[in-house]
Amino acid sequence: MNAPVAPESPPRILDDPSHRLHAAVVAYRDMQFADSIRLLRAHLEAHPDDAEAEALLAEPELLTGDFEAGLQHYEARWRTPPFQAQSRPFAQPRWDGGPLGRETLLISPEQGLGEVLLFCRYALVVAHLHPEAFVVLEVPKRALALLTYSFQNARRVRVVEAADRAGSDLPPFDRWVPLCSLPWLLGTRLETIPAAPAYLYAPQPTRAAGLGELLVGVSWQTVNPQNGAARSLPLADLARSLQRPGLRLVNLQYGDTRKDEKLLLRREGIALLPARVGSLPAADADLASYADAVAGCDLVITIDNTLAHLAGALGRPTWLLLHQSPSWRWFLGRADSPWYPGLRLFRQPARGDWATPLAAVADALAAKLC
Repeated sequence: MNAPVAPESPPRILDDPSHRLHAAVVAYRDMQFADSIRLLRAHLEAHPDDAEAEALLAEPELLTGDFEAGLQHYEARWRTPPFQAQSRPFAQPRWDGGPLGRETLLISPEQGLGEVLLFCRYALVVAHLHPEAFVVLEVPKRALALLTYSFQNARRVRVVEAADRAGSDLPPFDRWVPLCSLPWLLGTRLETIPAAPAYLYAPQPTRAAGLGELLVGVSWQTVNPQNGAARSLPLADLARSLQRPGLRLVNLQYGDTRKDEKLLLRREGIALLPARVGSLPAADADLASYADAVAGCDLVITIDNTLAHLAGALGRPTWLLLHQSPSWRWFLGRADSPWYPGLRLFRQPARGDWATPLAAVADALAAKLC
C-alpha cells in the first residue's frame, strides 16, 4: 500500500538542511517512533507549510494509534507534489464531512487496490449516517464486479467503474471526496473503526481440489515498489513451515509462479494446488474470481499485500506475516487487527527475521490441527 511519502526513500527530506528533519527520518527507520514524532512536530513549528513533513508525521502517529492527530496530518498528502498531480479537476465542491441532504456524493479512489478494499467499507458508513444522500463509489475495473455484488443490497450506494481524471463518464454528483479521507471526515478513532466480520462477499465460492483436507491459501510476495522486498519471503521457507498431514497448500499468489513451484517441488517435495484447477491467479485478475478462490480456502496465510485485505474483508480466517516496520494500518505490537476481526498477526521481532514468525505460525497450525 502506498504511503503519501515513503519513509524508506524520502530523497527531498534527506537533502533538507534541517538537522531535525533528517534526524526524524533516521528515527523512523530505526523504529524510534516517539523521537520521530517529536522531531517532526518541532520541525513543523518552524516550517508549518512543509506538507511533505506533515504527511510524513502522520505515519508514526497513526502507527502508534493516535488517529486524531494522524488522520488530520494525513490530509497534508494532498499538498504534496505526487498527490497534487493526481487531484481531480471537478467543478463540484469537495465534501467537508458536513450534513448531506438529498445530494449525491462521489467517493473517488486513490492510491492502490489495498486502500480500495480497506476503505470501501466507509461508503456504507456514509450511507448509514446520511440516509437521504446517495453514494456513488468509484472503483478500479478489477474491483467493479466484486464490489457491485457485495454492495447490491445497499439501497443508496452505487458502485461504478473508475473514470478518467476529469470524470467524463461518471454519473451526475453534487459533492466528491477522496476515499482515504473518509476516516478523518467521519471522526474515526482506533476504538471506533467500523469492523464488520465481513463486508465483501464472493459471488461463487470455489473450493480447489483436496476434499477432506484443510485447504490453506498462501501468498508470499509483493511487487510493491515501496518495500516489496522487505515484505516478501521465500516460498520454500513458508511451505516448509506449513507441512502437516491432512493439509494442502493452495496457490493464491498473483502472477506466474511456475518457476517458484517447480523449485519448491524439486527441493522440498511440496506441490501447491492451483486456486482454480488448471489455472494460476493472474496479476490483473478480476477480483470477483479471485475472491471466489479465497473464499474456498479454510485458512489464508499471506504477507502484507492485496490478498491480506481481500481475505480480511471477506471474513476469511487469515494469518498475516508482517515485516518489522509495517504499514500504519497494522499498528505496533498487536496480534489482532481492529480493521479485520478474522485477522491474526505474526510479526518479525527484527528486520529480516522470518524464522520467528514462521515458527509461531507452525505452532499455531499444529494446535489448529490437533
